[in-house]
Amino acid sequence: MDWFDRCTTGAAKLLMWVGCTAVVLMAVHVTWDVVQRTFFGRGMLGTTEIVSFYYMVAVVCFPLAWIERRDEHINVEILFQRMSSGIQRVMTLFATICSAGFFSAFAYRSWLDALNALSTGETMMGYAEIAIWPARFILPISFALVVVVCVSQIVRLIFRYAPPAADRPIEEDATFRA
Repeated sequence: MDWFDRCTTGAAKLLMWVGCTAVVLMAVHVTWDVVQRTFFGRGMLGTTEIVSFYYMVAVVCFPLAWIERRDEHINVEILFQRMSSGIQRVMTLFATICSAGFFSAFAYRSWLDALNALSTGETMMGYAEIAIWPARFILPISFALVVVVCVSQIVRLIFRYAPPAADRPIEEDATFRA
């Protein structure tokens, strides 16, 4: 389990850093476009399309597996905290199985869409024609890794493995207490 955890954590961390890099690249790209428009009267062609189809999708989707791995999605725990640890574990297991199912469906559907975009050579016409089919693969890659992370968490919950110390949120989750 440790080897699998290290691999999923490493992949999730890598995609998270790619998402962080996309934020920086987007800021530089948009800033440079504004500078060119302001001082030279003409911006970079395709900035809107590249920001919309590449940077923004990468910023939102690539960190999803890291967030899932660290259990840092938004949670409402008003009732959950008042339940016994056994019920909390069962509810967490159920929610994680549901998440794996939903993200599997998202990964499958977005994979089919990405393959279709690849086969047609999908482009976006704006001020410039930009190939956007490569960006269509961001979703299935991100969603598939979230499924792998969910499966890892399901195994951990069923067999009561504690996550590696580096992956634990700052506040210990009651689910993993003995």
